[in-house]
Amino acid sequence: MNVLHTIAELRAWRESATGSVGFAPTMGNLHDGHIACLKRAQLATNHSVVSIFVNPKQFAPTDDFAKYPRTLDDDLKLLAKNGCDAVFVPNVDEMYPSGASTKVIAGSMAQGLEGDFRPGHFDGVATVCLKLFQIVEPAVVAFGCKDLQQMRVIQQMIRDFNMPIHLEEVPTTREASGLALSSRNRYLTPDAKVQASELNQGLQNTLRQVMAGTSPVAAEAKTTADLEEHGWAIDYIAVRDAVTFQAITPETTEVAVLGAARLYGVRLIDNITTTRN
Repeated sequence: MNVLHTIAELRAWRESATGSVGFAPTMGNLHDGHIACLKRAQLATNHSVVSIFVNPKQFAPTDDFAKYPRTLDDDLKLLAKNGCDAVFVPNVDEMYPSGASTKVIAGSMAQGLEGDFRPGHFDGVATVCLKLFQIVEPAVVAFGCKDLQQMRVIQQMIRDFNMPIHLEEVPTTREASGLALSSRNRYLTPDAKVQASELNQGLQNTLRQVMAGTSPVAAEAKTTADLEEHGWAIDYIAVRDAVTFQAITPETTEVAVLGAARLYGVRLIDNITTTRN
């Protein structure tokens, strides 16, 4: 496995790699959800690349950039074990050299939900992804569905900029309790991790209510109240069209229920989707 730290090294490797490349961008602290993205990229292409870069541009001043877990040695061992061909591990100066000022303004998919609670977050995500796509030149990129809004933002950017890239949607990897795997789960105590599955259960309950005819607003409010009674601080519980991220209409065929909430100070996000006839 090639561990590459500079853009020049990555481009030299890319020129020597015949055939197509699949790419999974990450911020490290890897878990089985990241490996699922790697595996999907490997299935679709001849070579696989994973990036590990904690992108400062997507963190607000109140976010946890300094505390974000960095476990590079363990990450590299896990990627080697799973057959990754190349790992791109740049530092901040490599990705954002002195004087760099151009950025992507994320499109309509970035409005609302995470876009409201993390201003500028999706601009930072889109900017770093555009830079990484330019460097890696992948035919396929793999993104996990746990960050559904992020995935839609990147899909829109690929479409709007006419990039010759196919985005593979990788289902959320979960623990047996239903808790979505996340790098932030490590901040939870064992007891809190058990309780954290309540977020997914709440989303499931919301979806059942909506599919049974309850209005989205009423279903959202009921789940919010239920979770708050159990000690959660809710940012949002939201029912959306899973494709457009607008309110659902009679024409909506794919419904998403998304949630973001804090449990003992740890912010967790999750979503579930279903097809509606």
